[in-house]
Amino acid sequence: MSTLRNRTLALVATGAASAVLAGFSATPAAATIDSGRYKVTISLNYVVTDDDGDGVSNPTVSGSYKRDVNVGPFYPVDWEPLGKTACAGGEVWAQLQERVAIYDSRNPDGAHRPNQVRVDLGTVLYEGASCSTGDSDGYGYRTFYVDAGTDTYGTFNVYNTEEGSSDKIKVAYRITNSKVG
Repeated sequence: MSTLRNRTLALVATGAASAVLAGFSATPAAATIDSGRYKVTISLNYVVTDDDGDGVSNPTVSGSYKRDVNVGPFYPVDWEPLGKTACAGGEVWAQLQERVAIYDSRNPDGAHRPNQVRVDLGTVLYEGASCSTGDSDGYGYRTFYVDAGTDTYGTFNVYNTEEGSSDKIKVAYRITNSKVG
């Protein structure tokens, strides 16, 4: 029994170290670790625009992603690619990614919410001579804190900051946090 307990403690310690390395602060020693499980649903709709600068033709493509993420104290915390978007105008596309973790600490407003999750959405905009370009020209990153039983939604844009054009991706998001255990 003692060996199983030691292995469990080692796994917990390794998970805490991984969380710190991934950019999350570890749970403060005074806080109780939330042993609950959550289902976080991330729904995204996007529009990619290729602005050729001619003021007339701005090809666009749109699409959507929906993903359910299980999160709890023993689930890994890491970036997960949601996928490559469709390509607009034969040269502009984006990579969407997310990471989700329990946020059992004080959030920026100082309130302690043990049933809260932190969701990071990352977007990289690519523009080049074709849809297979690896030339990243814009980055967007948003962090959300979502209490159990609630959701948050809105939009954000990521623009091409390297080429001086108005190429962009507009992302509309809805994030829902449901406690399941």
